[in-house]
Amino acid sequence: FLYICKKIQLRKNFCYNLIMFYFGEIEGKTILELVNEKEAINQYVFQVKAMQELCKNKGINIDYYPSNFVVDKNNNIFYIDYECNKYDPKWDYDNWGKQYWENK
Repeated sequence: FLYICKKIQLRKNFCYNLIMFYFGEIEGKTILELVNEKEAINQYVFQVKAMQELCKNKGINIDYYPSNFVVDKNNNIFYIDYECNKYDPKWDYDNWGKQYWENK
């Protein structure tokens, strides 16, 4: 998996060990677009849960709102937001983001 940030907030140094920075375009739809189009996203949930585990182990949260993830042509998800905060379980994927990914 590749973790992407398009913007950098320098005061959040603890993100640097986990996130690879890439400045460019990633072609594809966001998870939010797929959810709104009623597309199956099960294959991406596994990837975001793996991201959550890595983030948790590093003591950080990213913003799990589905518009912050783009699916590329190889069906890999990329985190494209800059938000990165100290880990708090109430803001992880399972406790916060999941409700938006599973908007049925």
